[in-house]
Amino acid sequence: MKDLVKLLETISDERHDGNGPVVYECLPTETFGVRDDSSLITGLVLEPLVVMGYDCLSESLSELGVDAQVEMPEGGLKEGSLYIPTVINVSRDWESGVVDDWDVGLVEVTDADEIARYRKLAREEAEHLS
Repeated sequence: MKDLVKLLETISDERHDGNGPVVYECLPTETFGVRDDSSLITGLVLEPLVVMGYDCLSESLSELGVDAQVEMPEGGLKEGSLYIPTVINVSRDWESGVVDDWDVGLVEVTDADEIARYRKLAREEAEHLS
């Protein structure tokens, strides 16, 4: 899986316009804590499966580390499930109106066709880069 993550991170801008999906897969781990790359590890780890657009989860974790606000889905994370990080709770500066804070929420992908689509995208990217 780590090799796939590295492959997906090196996808050229020519193939993706930055507006594509960002999907994480929830996998088991025996470790607990925060990794050097700011990934949260809690018995389950969220590993990037498809990264074709702006990754608000990675950005928040790299900027804020353990202080990042990540809203987990109702019922918590489920091993093997796919999640899409989304920007939520946006606040703006009262004077300028510029966005000055936000949280990240994880939305579980439950549609079987969407799950199959994301897994196919991940396989295609791995094949394309090999």
